[in-house]
Amino acid sequence: MSAETHNHLTESCSDPVRCSSLLKDDVLLDAPAQDTSSMEDFIHQSMAVVLEEAVKKATDVREKVCEWRPPEELMELLDLELRDKGESDSKILERCRDAIKYSVKATHPRFFNQLFAGMEPYSLAASFITEALKPSLYTYEVAPVFTLTEDAVLRKMREMIGWEEGGDGIFNAGGSMSNMYAINLARHRQCPNIKEHGSSAAPPLVLFTSQECHYSISKAAALMGIGTKNVYAVPSDDRGKMVPSALQEQIQTAKSKGEVPFMVNATAGTTVLGAFDPLDAIADVCEKHDLWLHVDACWGGGALMSQKHRQLLKGIQRVDSVSWNPHKMLMVCLQCSAFLVRDMTSLLQRSHSARASYLFQQDKFYDVSYDTGDKSVQCSRKPDAFKLWLMWKALGSRELEQRVDRALAMARYFAEEIKKREGFRLVMEEETALSNVNKTAFYLEEAGVGLSRQEMQKIFLALRQLVEQEKPQQCRLWGKILGTESNYIVAETPHEEEVEQELSTEEQTEEEMENVDEEKDPLPRSVYTRPPVAPKEAAGTGANKFVYYVCNKPGQAWVRLPSVSPAQIAVARQINRFFTGRLDSVVLSYPPFPGNEANYLRAQIARISAGTQISPFDFYQLIEKESDEENEALLNNYEINADFEGISASEMVKDMANWVHHAYHILPQGRCTWVNLAANLDTEEEDEEANEPEPEVGPPILTAVSHDAEMFDCPPWSSWLSSTLTPHYALAVLRSVLWPGAYACAHAKEFVNIYIGRGLKCVGEEYSPPLPPPPQEEYPIGSEVTEELDPQVEEEQALSLEGQQEASEGTVESEEDDEDEDDD
Repeated sequence: MSAETHNHLTESCSDPVRCSSLLKDDVLLDAPAQDTSSMEDFIHQSMAVVLEEAVKKATDVREKVCEWRPPEELMELLDLELRDKGESDSKILERCRDAIKYSVKATHPRFFNQLFAGMEPYSLAASFITEALKPSLYTYEVAPVFTLTEDAVLRKMREMIGWEEGGDGIFNAGGSMSNMYAINLARHRQCPNIKEHGSSAAPPLVLFTSQECHYSISKAAALMGIGTKNVYAVPSDDRGKMVPSALQEQIQTAKSKGEVPFMVNATAGTTVLGAFDPLDAIADVCEKHDLWLHVDACWGGGALMSQKHRQLLKGIQRVDSVSWNPHKMLMVCLQCSAFLVRDMTSLLQRSHSARASYLFQQDKFYDVSYDTGDKSVQCSRKPDAFKLWLMWKALGSRELEQRVDRALAMARYFAEEIKKREGFRLVMEEETALSNVNKTAFYLEEAGVGLSRQEMQKIFLALRQLVEQEKPQQCRLWGKILGTESNYIVAETPHEEEVEQELSTEEQTEEEMENVDEEKDPLPRSVYTRPPVAPKEAAGTGANKFVYYVCNKPGQAWVRLPSVSPAQIAVARQINRFFTGRLDSVVLSYPPFPGNEANYLRAQIARISAGTQISPFDFYQLIEKESDEENEALLNNYEINADFEGISASEMVKDMANWVHHAYHILPQGRCTWVNLAANLDTEEEDEEANEPEPEVGPPILTAVSHDAEMFDCPPWSSWLSSTLTPHYALAVLRSVLWPGAYACAHAKEFVNIYIGRGLKCVGEEYSPPLPPPPQEEYPIGSEVTEELDPQVEEEQALSLEGQQEASEGTVESEEDDEDEDDD
């Protein structure tokens, strides 16, 4: 300020107190740095420009997404040079309009990006507030409101992940920094001395991440001195998901080299393919090797808000840390990035703290745990959580859930529209819980098997209805069983959770008999002990590995079939009965079947699956797990082999060794795993070894089809190519002779199993049901048995008198004997 201006302000001031001046180094210190009136006027004008150009026009579908100019032309239009003399407010407002005009409007309805888009008014208003107040989140005393809102938002986000017991976290400048935080925390947990002594105090550390991961992982490794060569890229499957078995192999390889694994980075929503890594399976590997598991859910974390789609992140509650960017799927204004930790031992603060005494004093007049600045590598930190907090308060969790559901629904719609356009093709089909029924229909049509396109389309819609109702992780068409009155369409889904085992009819009857009050049952109780019954296999294992739903026609309600018992399988093997199409119909047979048609249908499905579910050799591979051999079938000890390269159709038709059974064999006991029923009987120790039964053993999982036994002098399978004109594109088709109606088709790296038939096993040219045992004789008759006529009434009276006389004489004799003893 010049001296003339200072004198003018002093002379024109009438209030001596307000107009007292403080001049230092020719600078007036007690005058306002800016003219308040002109400042407010400019803000009003600039906000009007923002509302008109950046809000109204930028969201108008009739406007352009971007007024594109090449760099050289745009630099000239914007006049980017900075000069000594400032420009007028009107010129600056013109600059604002130009900046908006030539920018990409990410809020425009025609702007499409897989990571962010759309106008969000509440977080925009929150941005205006925080920019106007200019707070910095390092201590509570300088940003009390925003410190508390950040704490509330982090607590709610941890709850959405499933960390009910608590945890820690912080908002920071982007998902890349969140991933870097995760690596630093994992390293500090492994080698806490690195913080003070540097990398020289640590062994050769290595971390593992998917080959589809975000590049920030390798950048963080370089920045932190770990080295990009020490980042193992774990192979992904054809959908971009990390392969857990490959992770296991790479960890073992690293350990064999003397390297020290300390962390695994999984991704929930990869940048290119949008893949969600199998978190549960990866968590199993990490727990086995005691590794920190981080999930980069910067994009996919928003799915946690949706009950419909949160299963995409199944198992996320088991991880150690999560990166989540609400500015992506939840549409918060950029940027809004959270880093969340399950640890509750202040690991986040211990890893980053510098204990700056001029900021983080421990003797303040409030709870210093709200001074969160020492958890961050930043000092000045923007209150980004406030944008999410204000938006969440305005919309609520339900509206945010609808926002996520709408985004994913639009993605599916867009994929369907792309399929219809000529010149476009999808790189990958949408991954849903429902298997590709259209592809199954194509395979069956090429093989000359099965159902019409129209019926398959109806079944597809019915299966979609089932998926929406039951929300299984996977669902596939198992097949169609023909009945005398109506048919059964059968869908197969995995067990999502343990369910209570249903009691069979026999078990219910026995339990009811035990509960009968003895006083109300005067009849004598039988001392007969029933032979032990083989127990059901647990849900999700053996013959009960999957859950099956049936309906008679597409569009009708789906009915869940009960789990199957060994007794039902054992009896189903001895009878040959057509299905009626009514689940509640009685099964009249010998031996008596323990249940109705629903139970019989479930038993036949288990038998058919065990004998006909086959896949190309090496499509699945065994998982090395430490387990008891007796409980092998209780484990899902095989998985898809990511390195499977496919087998030609001609080779699969020629050699049955190229096919394997991937369903567990059912033993004669009716279970996939044998149980020793004699162990529960009360027998003498001497006879235990002599009466020990021989364990039942069946073929192991992934046994080649070529080992199947011949039936009736016929091979168990027949095979052919779907086309001899174009064998290169033909399918390999197999049909079961043992179970007519069971088919398997394969081409390249894909295969399909389906059953369409009566649900009966081939038993030869003629079938005769087993005869019941001969009736037992009421009483054995032999030479020692005599037969006499019943006495007359007079004879009975005479015999009765004789008996009375004998009894009286015996009484007199006994009294005399007693008197003689007394005399002695």
